[in-house]
Amino acid sequence: MRFSTLFCSMLLSTNPKGTYSMNPPIRVIERQEGLSSLLPEIANRGGFSIIDDVQESKDGRIATNTVVQTNKGKLLIRAYPESMPEKLETGDFMFEIKALAYVASKGLNVPQLIQFNDGKNYLLLDNLVISAYPLIEGVTVMKEELTPEIGAKAGEFAAALAIIAPEFYDSKNFQEELTFIDNIFERRALNYPELKQDKLSISMLQYIHEPKLRSDLERTPQGLVHGDFFFENFVLCPDGRCALIDFGDAYCGYILSDICLSAMEFSALSEEEWNFDILKQFFLPVKSWMKANNIPSHLIVDHMKALCVKFLVYTIPFTCADGESIEKNPYRQRFAYLSRPEIVDEITRICG
Repeated sequence: MRFSTLFCSMLLSTNPKGTYSMNPPIRVIERQEGLSSLLPEIANRGGFSIIDDVQESKDGRIATNTVVQTNKGKLLIRAYPESMPEKLETGDFMFEIKALAYVASKGLNVPQLIQFNDGKNYLLLDNLVISAYPLIEGVTVMKEELTPEIGAKAGEFAAALAIIAPEFYDSKNFQEELTFIDNIFERRALNYPELKQDKLSISMLQYIHEPKLRSDLERTPQGLVHGDFFFENFVLCPDGRCALIDFGDAYCGYILSDICLSAMEFSALSEEEWNFDILKQFFLPVKSWMKANNIPSHLIVDHMKALCVKFLVYTIPFTCADGESIEKNPYRQRFAYLSRPEIVDEITRICG
């Protein structure tokens, strides 16, 4: 396990799994230096004092993240360029801040935004949107360290988040998942034509157009979706609690997306080897939410496959950059695995 004293590598570097903007991020010249020069003003307006040198400052996909030692402990200062034309699914930089504030208000263990001297939990300063929060102490999990016990903790958190998520419904930022996937597939294929030349990839695109899949999803609860609920964003704290971090990909959509994504990511040891003991423990606390919302067990596998299409599109640049063919893309492989009848039957049985 890795100590999360840097909060999480997901906040300080590009996510290798690759949930990112569909257009190449606009590079903001000297973002790090610009943020460093603003730290005294940020500290003054946040009511804290910086007592040591900046420990980390690194550009992520869009944000710049800086860890500083203060009189209130270690804080992570996160800054988005206000003029960016789009941010992931929502296109709204403030969505992450609003989502964090909401989830924290419901008692879930997530980063606690500090308030600035104007009473808001963000600053608009020098064309940047800035937020800050204390680091959550604990360890994040590596794939090879996943166990049924961790799966159970993840399932408990996913269920708790799913219960409060509908209250955060935002029609302005609602994302109809299948339409979104279809759109980004078409856009990505302009630069990666192999998406429309590969037989399985074409089948994956056709899959998200199935009317029953859409009608089934439309009957599920809608609200806040974390969007990147996987093990490296899941912190095991010294007091035995767990925390979820990095709401940078949050949006309003089908709440089932978080359940399906986290179930996959905590159970898939490789794209063709899943630990079904972990999956079973994950779903034990989730089943009551499924029952209360009339979620059929077959829809779990169905939506897992839809999310594989989404993440195929997100990660194809990484596959190609590594010199691999599209056949090596992990989410393409995972879609094929989830299409095997015996795997469908096993996951449906576990969820039922």
